Formats: sequence, structure tokens, C-alpha cells
Amino acid sequence: MILFYNLFETLKNEIIPSIDFDKDELTEYAAQVLERFSNPFTVHQLQSIALNSISKYKVRILPSLLSFYKKNNAINNGSLVGFVDLLLW
Repeated sequence: MILFYNLFETLKNEIIPSIDFDKDELTEYAAQVLERFSNPFTVHQLQSIALNSISKYKVRILPSLLSFYKKNNAINNGSLVGFVDLLLW
């Protein structure tokens, strides 16, 4: 549940505001992401999802982190925590 809450907060407060795109479409996409993570059958797939995680991070998360930084002159906490988790994994 903590993972879900952190993901929700990061999507809502950091990732969506940092992307220059239609906010309604981004909100719908975020809802789809949250729905996927709330699927109880996903838990056993986290190991396979984590494969190639560095390359996935560079393509999916790092651009949002850099965009947020450019707009706010600050690092967004959720993406930073995700990066630290990636390094610790």
C-alpha cells in the first residue's frame, strides 16, 4: 500500500506537472498505471519488470526528473526516491 501511495503522489505532484502535454490525457494515463500496480497478480512480476531497469529509468523517469528540475529549480522527491531504490536494488 505504501508503494501505491508513493506512486500516486509522485504521479500527481511531480510527473504530470513536469510534462508539457494535455493534462487530461496524462491524468488518464496515470490512472491506468495505478490500476496496473493495484493488480495483485503483478507482485510476482516485479522481478521481471526490474530487468533492464537502468535503461528503463533513463527513458521513462529521468526525463521527468530533469523537466521538473528545469521548471522548479528543485529535485522531485518521488523520482529521487525511485532512483535511490533502483541503486539499492
